[in-house]
Amino acid sequence: MSDFRKFGRIALLLSILLAGGAACQAQSPSIAPTASTAAPSQGWPRVFQDGGETVTMYQPQIEQWDDTTMTFRAAVAIEPAGGGEPIYGMVRTTAQADVDKAARVVTLHDFQVIKVTFPTASEREAWYAAMLTQRLPTHAKQVSLDRLEASAAVSLAVKKQRGLGLNNDPPRIVFSTTPALLVLVDGDPVLRPFGGAERVINTHALIVKAGGVFYTTSLNFWYEAPAITGPWKPLAEPPASLAQLRQAAGDEVDLMQPETSAAPLAAPPALFVSTVPAELIQTDGTPEFVEIADTTLFQAQNSDDAIFLDGQTREYFVLISGRWFKSASLERGPWLFVSARDLPPDFARIPSNNPRANALASVAGTPEAQEALIANAIPQTATVTPGPADVNVLYDGAADGAPQFEPIEGVPDLQYAENASLPVIESAPDAFYCVQNGIWCVAPTCAGPWVVASAVPADIYSIPPSCPVHYVTYCRIYSFTPQAVCVGYTPGYLGTVVSADGVVVFGTGYHYRPHIGRVWIGQPCTYGFGAGFACGSDTGFAFGFAEGIFAGGCLAPYWGPYDWGWRHHFNYSHISVNHVDLYEHWSGKVASIPQRPGHGNEREDSRLHPQATFNPYSARPTALSHNPSVMPAEHEPAAKSAKLDWSANAKSRQQSLGWPSETTAAKQPAPASKPNNIFVSATGEVWRSTPAPATKSNNLIVKVTGPDNPAKRTPAPPAESEPAEGRQASERAPAAYETPAQTREPAQTFQWEQHADSGWHPAAQSPAFQAAAPELNREAAARSIGETRAVSQPPRFAEQPSRLMITPSAQSTPMPGGGQRR
Repeated sequence: MSDFRKFGRIALLLSILLAGGAACQAQSPSIAPTASTAAPSQGWPRVFQDGGETVTMYQPQIEQWDDTTMTFRAAVAIEPAGGGEPIYGMVRTTAQADVDKAARVVTLHDFQVIKVTFPTASEREAWYAAMLTQRLPTHAKQVSLDRLEASAAVSLAVKKQRGLGLNNDPPRIVFSTTPALLVLVDGDPVLRPFGGAERVINTHALIVKAGGVFYTTSLNFWYEAPAITGPWKPLAEPPASLAQLRQAAGDEVDLMQPETSAAPLAAPPALFVSTVPAELIQTDGTPEFVEIADTTLFQAQNSDDAIFLDGQTREYFVLISGRWFKSASLERGPWLFVSARDLPPDFARIPSNNPRANALASVAGTPEAQEALIANAIPQTATVTPGPADVNVLYDGAADGAPQFEPIEGVPDLQYAENASLPVIESAPDAFYCVQNGIWCVAPTCAGPWVVASAVPADIYSIPPSCPVHYVTYCRIYSFTPQAVCVGYTPGYLGTVVSADGVVVFGTGYHYRPHIGRVWIGQPCTYGFGAGFACGSDTGFAFGFAEGIFAGGCLAPYWGPYDWGWRHHFNYSHISVNHVDLYEHWSGKVASIPQRPGHGNEREDSRLHPQATFNPYSARPTALSHNPSVMPAEHEPAAKSAKLDWSANAKSRQQSLGWPSETTAAKQPAPASKPNNIFVSATGEVWRSTPAPATKSNNLIVKVTGPDNPAKRTPAPPAESEPAEGRQASERAPAAYETPAQTREPAQTFQWEQHADSGWHPAAQSPAFQAAAPELNREAAARSIGETRAVSQPPRFAEQPSRLMITPSAQSTPMPGGGQRR
């Protein structure tokens, strides 16, 4: 399996082409084919009967995907009614794509057949065009999003996503070799009277001040400090008054309580409080670095963070929110930002099955980084019912609840309300726009009445990253009719941004000034939550917030669309945020969305280990260390000795996650009756692939050029006492990212045949194969990867509706001290 994944990465690395096609509308005769009574399959190929003929449609090959419009071609085989050899051809079509990222399903509708080609039966092409026009809405209605993302990653050029000017100033990086927690305060502490004491309102943690001393609680322990920034020390016998304050705070704060299944901690962890952007990285004792094969890099095994050591320069590299920072000392710093294009070349050579392979999504030019860019452009879509929107925008800081508008830099015609509970933008004296859970609404006054918007001013999409409401620019209105408004949001609404380096990062890096009046309205923030990405042949593109050594001990994000999760006390470390549908959070007024068994409204990513939490940096299933009832036998010795088991971080990712698990394998759908191995080129030639051993001579031509990568002598990791201050950047080997994986060799190849009038023939006999081989090999590898992703999950659900009809609902009232912008 590791060989297959390695080849998949090579295939993804090869140059990416955008296939074009002629737009010829086939003429449809009047026919009435016999309808099939069989339900459409979720796998590929799709087989159905029509007038006695057996029609087999193979998996679509994407040619273009812009917002909600998809153009694809597919190979089609038609077996005559009386039997005999199939007739092969191609259908090229456009369709509208509704994406459900939670269900991992794309529903296609409004098909428009562009062209149908059957070279050996050209006299029947009009007939076949009419038949496919009728059958596509049924038999090609739903496609696995995992399959399409894998296909798009090799068939599409990387979307022209504008790299933005971000703030890459390093945050305060706290390093600890003992268990520790980080609590963020949004600027200097702002105190408000609270139960005979004072409470810091600009944080989600419970921090109170009484008698000149600060107190806070986490994981059921109490701490005290003489100042907000510490030093914090645990309280052996907290006063009874603190328990009363904790009870009085109720739902206004996040108490950072442990998981209900977590084993009690023997001692309180260290606590750090920061009033500036900060990130905590930690190891379980002295860092234990293990070598990464075929590179001069080492990775910290006993950590859930992405900590690397370059054996040549003896510099440490950490990956935080998709950004790289380096230092000669983990403990002392100072930390410097490193462009994703300027990393040492060996970062691009991290094996795809390494426990830290997810870091490849943050290395410019790698296949994983390119797939992340494409997946980051795919929207979650919905169809909204036009009309009044029950939206209640509250404005803080004035007796009459008046908004306080601020100008938007570079967009003179727009202002945003900095004291609003929702992002509200004024474009004219009688035109106000706001976003709630991914849906644009408009009103003639800042107080409403609000209705679902059918369009927004184009200037909104020029709001720069330096503005705190930049994230609303990733919410779109694609089309509208009197009956429905088609809307969608890309992951940027949830915090992702494309950097000037050409990689997806989390957050803009700007530290925005919060609104603090009667309540605190937090703005988007980049650091402090362990934000990171996953992108591999088995996972696809995912991002979320890493759970570290302690289950449930971290604050959740507190801005924008994450408000609903905090109010539901949802632990973001259990999910891939990119696989959640925010449209389901309209107070139960979302129609036609079936309940997904075993998940509820917030569903964890089922591709992950059944008992593992989502940690994009670590391969260690952290939850297993805290819940003996679900612990595999291999983890029991470490648990009984009260030690954490870090063995997974030294194994391949497949081994550490138990991929595919026996439970998952037992739930996989039965294989299709026919292999999904027929492809069609952009010009209509039909090809068939079969796997072949890498050592066997066959028709595959894959050219991987570049210098050899001889084994290198790896120096021992430096001691922390060996600083490297003053080292010049010129001492490092220059980075070369034009071909970042030049030294990888294919481990699995494909043998190809071409279909002609007389049947199947070896592809080597066709001059067209030399030109078609690179694209065919990429698509075959991508189809295999997509199949792996789609079937390595528990079975999905009944057929989804093609449209989601949504009725807007009321917004929850901001709580004192914690009003949130959504």
